[in-house]
Amino acid sequence: MTTFRRAVKETQKLERRQAILDAARNVFASSTYQDVTLETVAREAGVSRGTLYLYFKTREELFLIVFQELFFQWLDEIDGPLVHIPDTVGVDERIEQVTQLISSSLAQHDTLVRLLSILHGVLEHNIDFPTALEFKNTIYVRSNETGKLLEHCLPFLPAGQGLLLLMYINTLVTGLMQQAELPPVMRRVFAEPGMDALRIEFQPSFTRIFRALLYGLRQEQQGG
Repeated sequence: MTTFRRAVKETQKLERRQAILDAARNVFASSTYQDVTLETVAREAGVSRGTLYLYFKTREELFLIVFQELFFQWLDEIDGPLVHIPDTVGVDERIEQVTQLISSSLAQHDTLVRLLSILHGVLEHNIDFPTALEFKNTIYVRSNETGKLLEHCLPFLPAGQGLLLLMYINTLVTGLMQQAELPPVMRRVFAEPGMDALRIEFQPSFTRIFRALLYGLRQEQQGG
């Protein structure tokens, strides 16, 4: 009986934790990170702020786990298509298929892209060492699986560079989103005549730069 009660209690804890994570994701999807408060998340999840603190010590820790969930979902989604890129096609075709896969899949994960753009500058701050270490270890283990698939699809990548390629994607997303996701005042500025030349559109820019990166890595591996 005691074991049964404990199991039910643990299940309830997991369900409440997931409800908080889902609420945080939903609130962020229609707002900015700066405007999201723990009070808003708690209200959306149907719990008190005190209850929320039993699961997450800071807003950054909460959204770090939201990011982790979305990131792993994205990796799961691209793994299947990566596995099915045929070995019979040439390297150029593989580069094009990987480019389109990564670019189009990111376009379907707006919340992930927005969180990725603030991961290092915001979410990885105001967390304790054990939380940071566990997060990085978990990200490393899961990312390395997809990294190996990328190395198989792109044979010019040496061992370990598939994981590095995922880190390059992180860097590209962060840099481009900082220019593409504009605050209200800058949206007004870019609406003025002649300002379009300074505007960065995330999707086409990412596709172009990522494709160039892959061709550059292949050229580098071929020795110039």
